[in-house]
Amino acid sequence: MKALVLALLLLPGTVLAQYENNPAQQALWDYMSTAAPAYAMLNACGRDYTAEFLYNDMMGMAAQLVQNQRDVEITMRMWSRAQAQASLEYYDTLARLANNPESESCDLIETEIVQLMGESV
Repeated sequence: MKALVLALLLLPGTVLAQYENNPAQQALWDYMSTAAPAYAMLNACGRDYTAEFLYNDMMGMAAQLVQNQRDVEITMRMWSRAQAQASLEYYDTLARLANNPESESCDLIETEIVQLMGESV
């Protein structure tokens, strides 16, 4: 039982180690860890179209790196981890945005993300 618990605790580190030594996957992780909070905030604001646009941009970048099923699994784990991290880190902000989706804050977030994405294209 102790071995199973230890294996489960080490799993996230193992997943991370798989792409920390891969510059392309590391670049994708950097993008995901930046995009996940923006994606979560857009969803909290009910800005589904812009959130989908951001998600599709990120998946487009990921598609260039994916070569096999293992890469797909790593990429999806990375995205899940980035989303979980963003949800925990920005929990209070996401709750405030969700409670007032028509706020100036939501408008500003969407505008900033659209402008940033326009510069990256």
